Amino acid sequence: MRFETLTVGTTKLPWPLVAAALAVMPLLGVAGVRMLKRAPSSAFGQETPTVTPFKPAPETTPTANAVALVSQFNAEASRGFGPSPMLNRAPPPPVQPKVPDPEVKPRVVDEPPVRVSTPQQATPPELQITSIMATNKGSVAVINGKLRRVGDAVGNGYKIAAINAGTGEVEIVGAAGDKVMFQFKKRVSEE
Repeated sequence: MRFETLTVGTTKLPWPLVAAALAVMPLLGVAGVRMLKRAPSSAFGQETPTVTPFKPAPETTPTANAVALVSQFNAEASRGFGPSPMLNRAPPPPVQPKVPDPEVKPRVVDEPPVRVSTPQQATPPELQITSIMATNKGSVAVINGKLRRVGDAVGNGYKIAAINAGTGEVEIVGAAGDKVMFQFKKRVSEE
């Protein structure tokens, strides 16, 4: 049987021989360490040296320079480290100017609106105001089931002149300049 050969240096060896050598080498290393542990000097053909007991060095008085170094080290070691430079902190969020939220106050009619008109009254249309609310683009009202803004026509030549969400009033103006004011009361919620 013929095996592939591996070249080690200038020698060509069959691969099963190299594999066997690699498998045996750790075992030989463990056996050698155990021999050294049992009798280290006999492993090398020497006699075992005699063991002398440990004697600590006699105490000496520290010099003034050594005392100063120790006190400086203790002072430095007792100081805090401060914040870690390794922490990954996100930058603070940018400061946004606060814009007040517009008050949105829906109004619900529980009674027919009270119509207040000027003396020059033409025939204004009948309007049923369901709700009035303030938005960031001005106040809006739900009139006769449709969302209306200032300037929208409501019938009979009348247009919305003003919507006041705070007081709950809607003012309409006719073609002749006559003004009619509609107002309604808030519905008290039942609890």
